[in-house]
Amino acid sequence: MTNIWKKSIFFDFPYWSKLEVRHCINVVHVEKNVFDSLISTLLNINEKTKDDLNARLDLIEINIQGN
Repeated sequence: MTNIWKKSIFFDFPYWSKLEVRHCINVVHVEKNVFDSLISTLLNINEKTKDDLNARLDLIEINIQGN
């Protein structure tokens, strides 16, 4: 029988095992932040977009995007 449950990526953070309540992630806020970031990037809203020079340099540094 295969295990269908996967370990959350949050357990990779060093502080995560020390938190008393690890399962209380506010899903509404996470969804809102992801939605805002995605829409701001797609619509190129300068005040809210995360797609700037620093982000692109970070992608080059971690070998995700070429020059």
